[in-house]
Amino acid sequence: MSNGQGSIAWDALQGRFRAAEHPRVASREKLPANVYKEFQNGMARYVENGCVSDEGFMNFYLDQNTTLPNERDAYFMQAVSRTWALPADMPEPLHYQAHKPGQITDLEDVIYEKLRQRTHGSEDEGRTVKGFFKYFDVANQGTLTSQ
Repeated sequence: MSNGQGSIAWDALQGRFRAAEHPRVASREKLPANVYKEFQNGMARYVENGCVSDEGFMNFYLDQNTTLPNERDAYFMQAVSRTWALPADMPEPLHYQAHKPGQITDLEDVIYEKLRQRTHGSEDEGRTVKGFFKYFDVANQGTLTSQ
């Protein structure tokens, strides 16, 4: 959105958002004014000094995507591409490109520490890890995806 500048003015960003093109407006589930207001309210937390950084913009959509189940990925991509007038055949997945170098390592460190804290006495950390991942494997498939 910032054309390589690192940030975009909040007013300019709001002017580019096309609420009327949102899939839920097309299906008549929501009014464009409501979609626009939801966008403004959600993105407002990423506004600093009247601008939204590229990172803030991506984090807004990371937050949006993480609240949707896997089967809603197509809807998410449609909502993003339509409201920002992007080509329908965007490279997928955009959300993986938002990670800064070291961010995954930091996340691994946090997870490891939490697992260590939950492993008591002579318990096996592997058993704790298995229980941890079983909690997140809601489809009971033995795998996790970063959605």
